[in-house]
Amino acid sequence: MQLEQLELTGGGTLTLYLRESVEAMPHFRQRPLVLVVPGGGYTHVSPRESDPVALQFAAAGYHTAVLHYAVGESARDALPMRQLAQAIGLVRQHAEQWNILPDQIALCGFSAGGHLALSGAVWEIPGMADQPRPNALLLAYPVVTAGEYALLQSGEFSWASLNFMKGKLVAEAAAAKPVPDIAAGTLHGLRAKVSGTVVCTNLVSGTMLVVPGQAVEAGQGLIGTARAERDGTLIFQPAAGSVQAQFEWENEQDTALLLPIEQLTGQQAVHRTLFWDGHAIALPSLHPAPGKAEAEAVVRHYQPEVFGLPVPVFIEETTYYHKAPTDLERTEEQALALARLQSKQALQQNWPDFELLARKEDVSVEENVLHYRVVYTIIADICK
Repeated sequence: MQLEQLELTGGGTLTLYLRESVEAMPHFRQRPLVLVVPGGGYTHVSPRESDPVALQFAAAGYHTAVLHYAVGESARDALPMRQLAQAIGLVRQHAEQWNILPDQIALCGFSAGGHLALSGAVWEIPGMADQPRPNALLLAYPVVTAGEYALLQSGEFSWASLNFMKGKLVAEAAAAKPVPDIAAGTLHGLRAKVSGTVVCTNLVSGTMLVVPGQAVEAGQGLIGTARAERDGTLIFQPAAGSVQAQFEWENEQDTALLLPIEQLTGQQAVHRTLFWDGHAIALPSLHPAPGKAEAEAVVRHYQPEVFGLPVPVFIEETTYYHKAPTDLERTEEQALALARLQSKQALQQNWPDFELLARKEDVSVEENVLHYRVVYTIIADICK
């Protein structure tokens, strides 16, 4: 597989994965190309919708490419659309060199990338003559059909429809209405597990009720399930997303320096029972059978043989391994290492996605017990 990477206007990149031509298969020398346009809400380019998708298409026999376009403050003056058009133009320009079928270029867009792909297919870029267009579209959960105020951040169009008519793709779209101010959402949704300071937010659905730098209390609403437009209309959406916050989490562990255990003494007693024709006969033993508190019992069954032939009886053999109570001694260093491990496991269990910033420990020993208290300063998702 041949790898090419081209720089685009405004800092974008086009990464191509080109299948090698096989001389023995001349009919497959030229192939279609699928250009993957990842999502990310125009705040970032999602890695999970980039190379993994392109490589799947490559495995299916296509040439593939991934577009990394402008996001955030850089996504102005239709720059992502210009970068998309430039990418399509470069692919067609090098079609003969890279064995690409120039009239079989498809865009595969996800989420905001689906919005960008459809925009590049149906909208004109001001000042660009002969704007390169794709030959086909594959849109996965594109941000184009959410109603009257869809695409509140991009503001390009509010609805779109795609239909195949007589073998051709027909796309229609309506321009968006002016974006209204969004009032605060309701407090029915995701709330804070603990108190802390918001570091960053990621809204998937609903209304974000907090901002980075804001102090929140345990139980406070973070993401609401509805938002209110200026005209009072409620648009209900399920609350989904994450709120990363910095906070302190405390854990305590008590670890004994003397641990009572039962240790095997090395003494054992064996008792056997013979089973024959429905009868059970206890065979003589030199030692009486101890109680459960005194020994561990292990039972096995076997069938004796005579001259290699099985005898129609079987024997149940019970071996009793004697044990005695004793104390397992730990050093303070061993007890501290165990306490730290148990606290770290508790932290991992309560906050699987945590980022550790600092740790403060308090250690004391009293009556053969090590008392361990730790305060972790972490960043984690506090939504519940």
